[in-house]
Amino acid sequence: MADIYEIEEIDGVRFNWNSFPVTKIESENISMPLGCLYTPLNERDYLPVAQYDPVLCRQCHAALNPYAMIDLTAKVWSCPVCSSRNTLPINYTEISTENLPLELNPQSSTIEYILSRAQPHPPPAYIYVVDLCQEQSELDSMKETLIASLPLHPPGALIGLVTFDSVVNVHDLSTRTCLKKYVFNGTKEYTSIEIQRQLGIEKSGTIPWAKQLQNPGYNAVTRFFLPVAEKDAEFQIVRAIERLEVSKWTYPQGQRPTRVTGAALSVATSLAEGSYADCACKITLFSAGPCTLGPGTIVGPELKEPIRSHNDMDKGTASHYKKSYQFYNRLAVKGSNNRKDLKDKFADPSSSTTYSVDIFAGCYDQVGIYEMRSLANLTGGVLVVTDSFQTSILKNSFFACFNKDEEGYPMTYSDGILDVLTSNRLKVAGVIGHAVSMKQNGNNISDTPIGEGLTNKWRLCSLTPKNTYAIFFDMMTVGTSDQRSSSVNEVCIQFTTTYRHTNGQMRTRVTTLKRGTSNTVPLANSFDQEAAAVLYARLIVNKIENGNEYSDLLRWIDKSLVKLCTVFGDYSKNDAGTFRLSTKFSLLPQFIYHLRRSQFLQVFNCSPDETAFYHHTILRTDIRDSLVMIQPTLTQFSADGSEPVPVLLDSASLKQDCVLLLDAFFFIVIYYGSVAAAWRDANYPREEFPGVYAMIEKAQEEAASLISDRFPLPKYVTTDEGKSQARFLYSKLNPSENDTETTGSALAGYTASAHEAIVQSDDVSLNTFFTHLSRLVVQNSS
Repeated sequence: MADIYEIEEIDGVRFNWNSFPVTKIESENISMPLGCLYTPLNERDYLPVAQYDPVLCRQCHAALNPYAMIDLTAKVWSCPVCSSRNTLPINYTEISTENLPLELNPQSSTIEYILSRAQPHPPPAYIYVVDLCQEQSELDSMKETLIASLPLHPPGALIGLVTFDSVVNVHDLSTRTCLKKYVFNGTKEYTSIEIQRQLGIEKSGTIPWAKQLQNPGYNAVTRFFLPVAEKDAEFQIVRAIERLEVSKWTYPQGQRPTRVTGAALSVATSLAEGSYADCACKITLFSAGPCTLGPGTIVGPELKEPIRSHNDMDKGTASHYKKSYQFYNRLAVKGSNNRKDLKDKFADPSSSTTYSVDIFAGCYDQVGIYEMRSLANLTGGVLVVTDSFQTSILKNSFFACFNKDEEGYPMTYSDGILDVLTSNRLKVAGVIGHAVSMKQNGNNISDTPIGEGLTNKWRLCSLTPKNTYAIFFDMMTVGTSDQRSSSVNEVCIQFTTTYRHTNGQMRTRVTTLKRGTSNTVPLANSFDQEAAAVLYARLIVNKIENGNEYSDLLRWIDKSLVKLCTVFGDYSKNDAGTFRLSTKFSLLPQFIYHLRRSQFLQVFNCSPDETAFYHHTILRTDIRDSLVMIQPTLTQFSADGSEPVPVLLDSASLKQDCVLLLDAFFFIVIYYGSVAAAWRDANYPREEFPGVYAMIEKAQEEAASLISDRFPLPKYVTTDEGKSQARFLYSKLNPSENDTETTGSALAGYTASAHEAIVQSDDVSLNTFFTHLSRLVVQNSS
């Protein structure tokens, strides 16, 4: 079997099982859905790029690929997906074993096509939706960030501006002599047609961008959107941003600001729909507090009314939640261009626009991310939650949205469609990630959906080279081992991702893979425990988002782990001391242990907004970053001149004379032991104590390196032993001091009492968890 890391580097895919089960008992034994993590636009050193359209199978529409059987004499090819024979195009008549087209090269398992039949699309549009209910210093910082970002936009990009407080303002950017705005009532939910009619752009959404430029009478582009690349237009945009002022509306003491966030987003989405034909729009919300009025309200204006908590959600006492969530979800469905399926009266049925929504929250309080999460999740947007618009986390995360590719264009692409084709006996169960079902019927669709299921095609409104999707499959197995010989020895899967590049080109990325079955490769040898841990996390987040109880999920994951260890472990019945796992499985129990304690399953000390942010992030990131979220890494730096070393995520790793660096993805902690902190504060001469300075500087350099490669930017914490912020580290450590003989089970809800130790915790230790896992496994064996 090929190296899984090499395959990930080339094709951007990792399966939990690289050999597929062929019997029903094998399918039951793997104890979790068969799936993979796929990064469609995975960055690699060399990517084959073809300047023509792919050759497609006449029956299943799979693209010609290196696994196709080619008859050079008859000039036909056999599709590895459906086995049908196809005639090669006339321009392929000269091919030979020495003259193969790019897509038949063995190195072209992943290839990108620049589609020749598609004309360049109009430039992307950006609508900034700005909350004016904030302090002057916060607004000034946000204006500086917006202005500084303008040169980062792709060439020809169009910029629009919407602001709000107790009303919604759409800024007419074409006026040079005065500031002109269209004002909308924030308490009313308008249809798209109503908003477009009041703006005077009712017909603009069906008119091409180029034609609008030729005839300014069409209005939308020339009035509400300006091309940032033109100097005069950039001056107009900068002037409009600089003129933004803090809301003048006053409110009585004891009340929250009157903020109509929902209405502002509704107006912005309608403006996007009515802009120009075939528009791909990015809507970015900068929110400084909760919506308190109109559609999308999450809390009333009275301060005596507390903002909803997880407890309120569980009890069903969050009075605004259901209506607010449904409102934002409706806007999200509009953005995914599935409006016709839902017959949404608030959408413009003639619009060809897709849009994605990014949400940047700069507030100590909650702003309603939990209610708005589907806006970012369904449209492929991003969520960034910070305490202030003045933080480097928010500014640098926003700038990172414009990171450039080799061609100098921002690596945020639009209008994506993911299509998954499979060979006989393998069905597609669904996708968990920032994707929306296109409800396409096909022969390879499983009747048992997982995530967005019952289809093999999904819309990806916005995607980047980092966006990763969990794709699940259902193998049609045979009844018994005696029937194994009648089953297949390998399966073929083809992922096709068509998207609009920021330069306007339509491109298609095709990844074609073959995998063996248990007929050829034993299941135990094909397991990828890292991919399995991340798929477990995605399944759990999806179940939580769909209303499953936390206690039920703990029981489900514990039952799954015990089943897996029972089948693939090595032990003697009723003798826990003999239980062993091979290297293919040995790390999975500790991944599950940390996953059970993580912010994905535990909501203690987390607000609903924070939970939504955590869930959103793990649904879009790759395996490497997801594993850091599940099980953080800990590195030790010493003053003896030795190199930094990874250490166990354990309370036993706390050393008084060392510096520790914790990478928990969402935050990075530099922790000084009491002696190391004293050395740092003593300001010893560098020439006499070089090791002390090297220890501190290496930790800081490593932290800076991690932060520079992270999106969104993590919180950076520096703390000393015993200080309050040391809790960021302590909360992630395995409390090995709690190791003790206990009764009961450490799984499915067991907790042990806290003991006097450096790390005070009610959690059982990893050793105790594994001990009880061993007991359950050897007792459940048959």
